[in-house]
Amino acid sequence: MITITRLHVRVVALVALFVLLAASVVPYLERHGYLGETVARASLWSHQGLLLPYWLLYSLGIVLMLIAICGLVGTALLRDWGRRLLAVSFVANFALGPFQGIVIHGPVGIFAVSTYGVLHFWLVVVTYWSPISETFNGRG
Repeated sequence: MITITRLHVRVVALVALFVLLAASVVPYLERHGYLGETVARASLWSHQGLLLPYWLLYSLGIVLMLIAICGLVGTALLRDWGRRLLAVSFVANFALGPFQGIVIHGPVGIFAVSTYGVLHFWLVVVTYWSPISETFNGRG
């Protein structure tokens, strides 16, 4: 069994921060045709069947991204508030998912978002349900 250390948590948190920033830029590049005209054409159909207004989804997405960034920085610093913010953004992203309708991304965007999702999930699981979680207890 692998032993998770503080260094593992810090490295994964910083890599997740980098991937999150990349995952927020890639869909913009795809939507405007910089990564292929086919994806740009298909993205016109994105967000069909919305259950919430687009401006509200976009605003909530920005707020959740800022919460995730703060959570990743806090987790890299091994602070309790960092892992709590990560957990809040993780649950809120899942709760927001069904309201988005059909979302179309290209392969590069899906890879970036999926990679971030795996790293985010790993950080939440490790910081709450592994022996390293004791490091976070009592560290404001």
